[in-house]
Amino acid sequence: MIKSAISHLMKLSTPILFGFLGNHLITVGDIFIAAKHSTLMVGAIGVANGSINPFLHFGLGLVMGISSVLAFQRGQTKKVENKFSDVFIYSVLVGILSSALCFCFNNFLIQFLNLQSDMMRLIQNYNNIIIYSFPFAVAFNGLKEYLQSKESVIFPNVLMILAIGLNIVLNYLLVFGFSEFPGLNEKGLAYSSLGLRFLLLVILFIYIWKKEEFKKVNFQSVKFQFNFNFPISLTYTLEIAAFCMVGTFTGKLGPLAAATNNIIISICSTTFMIPTALGSATAVMVGYHYGAKNYRMLKLYLKAAVILNFSFTLITIATYLIFPETIISLLTSDKKIIIAGISLIQIVAIFQYMDNFQVLLLGIQRGFKRTKVPAIIVLSSHWLIGVPLGFYLVFKLDFGVRGFWIGLATALSLIFFNLLIYFRYFTLVKVKEQLRVN
Repeated sequence: MIKSAISHLMKLSTPILFGFLGNHLITVGDIFIAAKHSTLMVGAIGVANGSINPFLHFGLGLVMGISSVLAFQRGQTKKVENKFSDVFIYSVLVGILSSALCFCFNNFLIQFLNLQSDMMRLIQNYNNIIIYSFPFAVAFNGLKEYLQSKESVIFPNVLMILAIGLNIVLNYLLVFGFSEFPGLNEKGLAYSSLGLRFLLLVILFIYIWKKEEFKKVNFQSVKFQFNFNFPISLTYTLEIAAFCMVGTFTGKLGPLAAATNNIIISICSTTFMIPTALGSATAVMVGYHYGAKNYRMLKLYLKAAVILNFSFTLITIATYLIFPETIISLLTSDKKIIIAGISLIQIVAIFQYMDNFQVLLLGIQRGFKRTKVPAIIVLSSHWLIGVPLGFYLVFKLDFGVRGFWIGLATALSLIFFNLLIYFRYFTLVKVKEQLRVN
């Protein structure tokens, strides 16, 4: 039985992983092309993404729990096919909200940093365009979550993989120019992402629309999704914001530090997609069997998720420690960045176990429809301890960018241990009681 559960989780999480990787590697593709342009552009795009990503991920977080909610309802034998219109309208609205928030506060944040004028110009040029892509990106992920709730994961995630290659080609052509078309530099990266996100949404909408009727929107359902997903979004955004804070404030340490940090974040974020995908798949299966009141299958899928996550984590740690220079060289040939990045990637390797398992535990909690306490745990760990510690190490003790990463590692360790305690002594106990009563 455990082999069957492991196999099923792998089949479900693999396409989800490809989708996450596709979404993430679009950003990595921006870094790859920027690195071919200049160190200044790499650093600027890193700071730019660090300043806007919390707003984008606030919107993405607001659709992240759609699949677990609908899977729970499916486990209760309720129909979810009529939720297409609700999910689409809800996703578009929260995408517009995330874009509006970024529009209101991002320029203030960038001005506050008081960066070098050349870097400031690149950042603002990029951000002023990419901000309009948020509604398309969020709506696409909302529809992807809708399909994921029904374990239909192949088409949207393969679509994301195909988008990687197209993004790199568009990036290159728009940044450097072709024929008589002049290169747009950093603006080209933003226009490429904007066009690609719009195209992906249109294709996925048509794919679902051909199969399902777009019915009248139930705004009670929209309201429920917001209320359920808000703590998830808060959790997701606060964690992403901590990493983005590092990316943004490394701009004050100079272009080399910003570029190095950007490369390392791109690398560790890529491998992080695997436990994230596993957490999403586990949330769906936990939600489904929780809704069906099948505690035996719940335990089976929890064990399968732990086995898969542990195996991957061992491989990742070994790879980071044994081949750091080779990994960094995949994204840059700049020797200064490679040398500076080796010490950072070693810190990343140290906290891989805690990082990978905290994201799995967050997925499990979504499946059990428990989202408020995890949000409090993430908030307190990152923003009361990890971020202040990082700033102290960087700006008081002159640790350089390593200080930020030590702060992040400390916060992730606290999140892991607190989530584990909460899951073991609160969530499982209450779930057992509920299932026993029913």
